[in-house]
Amino acid sequence: MTVVRSILPEVKTAVLVILSVLIATAARAQHVRIALVGDSTVAEGGGWGPGFRASFSSDVEVLNFARNGRSSKSFRDEGLWESALASKPDYILIQFGHNDVPGKGPERETIPATTFRGNLIRYVEEARAQGAQPLVVTSIVRRNLTPEGMVKADSLDPYVGEVRKLASERHILLMELNTLTRQRCQELGSAGCAAWNAGTAEEPDTTHLNAHGQQAVGQIAAAEFVRVVLPGQKFPDLKSIAANTLLPSNRQRTTFEMPLPREPNLPSVFLLGDSTVRNGRGVGANGLWGWGEPFAELFDPSKINAVNRAVSGLSSRTYLTQGHLERVLPLIKPGDLVLLQFGHNDESPINDPTRARGSLPGLGDQQEDIFNWMNGEPETVYTYGHYLREIIRQVRERGAIAIICSPVPRNRWKGDKIVLSPHREWARTVAETEGVAYVDLSGIIAARYEAMGPHATAALFPSDNTHTNREGAEINARSVLQGLSSLSSAVFTPLKSSLQ
Repeated sequence: MTVVRSILPEVKTAVLVILSVLIATAARAQHVRIALVGDSTVAEGGGWGPGFRASFSSDVEVLNFARNGRSSKSFRDEGLWESALASKPDYILIQFGHNDVPGKGPERETIPATTFRGNLIRYVEEARAQGAQPLVVTSIVRRNLTPEGMVKADSLDPYVGEVRKLASERHILLMELNTLTRQRCQELGSAGCAAWNAGTAEEPDTTHLNAHGQQAVGQIAAAEFVRVVLPGQKFPDLKSIAANTLLPSNRQRTTFEMPLPREPNLPSVFLLGDSTVRNGRGVGANGLWGWGEPFAELFDPSKINAVNRAVSGLSSRTYLTQGHLERVLPLIKPGDLVLLQFGHNDESPINDPTRARGSLPGLGDQQEDIFNWMNGEPETVYTYGHYLREIIRQVRERGAIAIICSPVPRNRWKGDKIVLSPHREWARTVAETEGVAYVDLSGIIAARYEAMGPHATAALFPSDNTHTNREGAEINARSVLQGLSSLSSAVFTPLKSSLQ
């Protein structure tokens, strides 16, 4: 059932805000939540919010906090911004300008380069501090055309220009609705553009949108949102976009309650990695499992702790930069084993609005300075080898034994052979140069898949070519044990004596 929560302008606002937040919170795990913040050109009564919501599937939950007549100043002064933050959205879309212009009175007016800019900066910084991804939006045009069919310049233009300038200078994601609605209106011409107007033919409202205009501009806004947050990706139908595709994999989203050693005095084996080791919360959601759960079940919990601290969506880089290794280290005792398996997400782009998780390819000292689009902060990105070496160094400082596993292979074939990632050899080389144990998980599992053949292997991957069902996870877990059994007795003996 589609989850739709909207804040109707002026009427029953406070009650509806509270209800929408409470109900949306109950369904939190199933949706991407987008909060719309702005004025009447976004709001339910005459703005693009309804059409934006209708453009997505029920996986995308849109809460419209925009209110008629509000400016970047009065929206905060009236406490509406607090309500938007309280909904804990994944994204906040911020569009002001129409009521910031001169003539709107001291309670609303702002100056583009000073107070308007300052208000937007506060909104962006506070959204980021809470873990939401802010996007600033240039205001839709007022549909007043010249005899030549061009949208007339008006008092809104300096505010639109300041939004663009701020986004460029502060590395803030920008949705260009002013440009897009200007272009579309001029393409439609006076009659076509007038079909969006609220009001009547005798007294047209060229600022607000009628039902047709709300849907048309909402679709433009939705397509622009997807273009910005999922750059380079094509979606013929926006309703086909799954929640997991849109969810930003930032520190706040990936930090949740994780397993602890059941008996702290027992030896432990820790698993660090991505979703191929622990998918989601490790409970088989959507029939998908990482190998960490069946691996842990191979051992007697009265003899050893098997602690799966892998986090879906992370790379060797983001496992470090988002503080996950920092959270694990205090749990590690001298002599504990720490298995590392990264690589799948290291292949991703080093910078984008929703993941920003890729590492530079290779093993060397190369680095690249970026301004991270996901958290709004500068960052120096290093190679895959650099991040593995750093994890190994910190594990060793705890007196523990690091073991590098090459990444489990994807269900990708070239002829009758599985295609393996270059991270396999990079992982092997790091293990050799750092003098730590290495499990060629890529090679072991690839040999199993090739023996099974493409058809039987495909049955292990119910949704994509990376994540397995329970049977596939169990095959991978046994492959990990097989690889560990070939290591030195100092490494494998404690595990062997603890098997069920």
